[in-house]
Amino acid sequence: MQDPVCVNRKIAVRFKGTRIGDSSWYAGELEGKTGYVQSVLPSSFGFGATANVLLDVPLPEGASNFPPIKYLSPVEPEQGDLALVLDGQYKGRQGIVDQRDDSGHCVLRSEAAFFDADVDQLVKLQPE
Repeated sequence: MQDPVCVNRKIAVRFKGTRIGDSSWYAGELEGKTGYVQSVLPSSFGFGATANVLLDVPLPEGASNFPPIKYLSPVEPEQGDLALVLDGQYKGRQGIVDQRDDSGHCVLRSEAAFFDADVDQLVKLQPE
């Protein structure tokens, strides 16, 4: 999420690890919930970065929509989703997942061409 290729891309994320011991975040009420990163805010003074997340569900009372990014996990795209390539030959390109096989290999379609990437190189984006 802090890679320059992700800036202004509205990456889909899932809350993960919010229920772990003393480091729980809002008692884990958002565990498993999804949303889209609107922006990432770097931090100073030894604190981790936070993200402005537009959630798919209402926030619990008193919860912040600026969670630490350590609790956010990128959502893998499915067939038909808009996706961003995070690594490899096509890093920074986005397209619609046209095909996805059982091994995680995907063919993406953009306005200009078709290209391929493995699902572990992709992240789902908010539909335009």
